[in-house]
Amino acid sequence: ASTAFSFSLTGHYFYSQKNYDAAIKYDPYHSLYYFMRGASMLHRDTKQAEKDLAKVVELSPNISYTYGFLAAAQLANSQTGEDEKMSCAAKNIGLAIKYDGGDAYWYMLSSIINFDKPVLAAHHREKAFKRNPEIEYLLADPNLTASEYIGAKHSDVRISSFYRRGPKIYLPLPYIAQ
Repeated sequence: ASTAFSFSLTGHYFYSQKNYDAAIKYDPYHSLYYFMRGASMLHRDTKQAEKDLAKVVELSPNISYTYGFLAAAQLANSQTGEDEKMSCAAKNIGLAIKYDGGDAYWYMLSSIINFDKPVLAAHHREKAFKRNPEIEYLLADPNLTASEYIGAKHSDVRISSFYRRGPKIYLPLPYIAQ
């Protein structure tokens, strides 16, 4: 038991230093470390992010928001919008909504993933805008970075940072024409 405790302490030390690779090396069964690495890599390495987020779902299948993050990674990795990645993204965003149906971000992501189902996409987009009107504002200005948006509006950081990191858009999100 003391050996496992030692691995856990070492892993958590590296986690507190934001060295997720080392944290995972010392404690490979801690889903939080995979989640943090996967979520932080979404703007740099979507393939690795998807692997990490899939591992989170495997290790901790009862955490609702991990399905949404995994769906975002799968959306980013979809080549055609009609491939297996998009099918998996639709399944996972459906689970995120099922378990955490009040989250505006999941509805917005669902509207994008389900672009081939226009009625569902429009319904989920309306729900997203109703639950968090700032999403519409964020999508309307392609020049607005996450830091400017968060600084100006004090928005939900998950929503803002997922859409923008500096001047670069790193998920394939369309701007919704008004």
